[in-house]
Amino acid sequence: MNRKQNSLDFMTQAELAGALGVDRTTVGTWTKKGLPFIKGDQGKPHTFHFPCSMWWMLGKDFTETRGISGLNAVQQIIFAREIADEMDPGDDMAGEHWMVPMLGEIGIPEATVVKEIAYVKGLMAGMKTSIRRRKKRKVTRVDLTR
Repeated sequence: MNRKQNSLDFMTQAELAGALGVDRTTVGTWTKKGLPFIKGDQGKPHTFHFPCSMWWMLGKDFTETRGISGLNAVQQIIFAREIADEMDPGDDMAGEHWMVPMLGEIGIPEATVVKEIAYVKGLMAGMKTSIRRRKKRKVTRVDLTR
């Protein structure tokens, strides 16, 4: 057994399904939709990093409710952490010091993580700008009708 398989953060599909209270087929469906996993060697089960799985699920829900499509698994994880930062500022959970080690656990190279963090932060900034503009337009329209 390697270090990853000994860690409590890593689970088989059956263990992840049990921890989340869902069927194994649900986890299988999620993997087809982008849930990150470490492919098992021949005859060995795939391994799931529980924290990454949880953040991916949140990111998937957050992006779907906001009508954002086309994000990959890493971007969805970072997006969820960005939203969490907005809800509880201070930790910078989407920063490199948190994301590089966590995503490195599932084999995502540091350069990729840094690039995806920048992409998601840009996406978030664009969303905030768009919201501010919409609010400004509403105020302007209301003022013009007086």
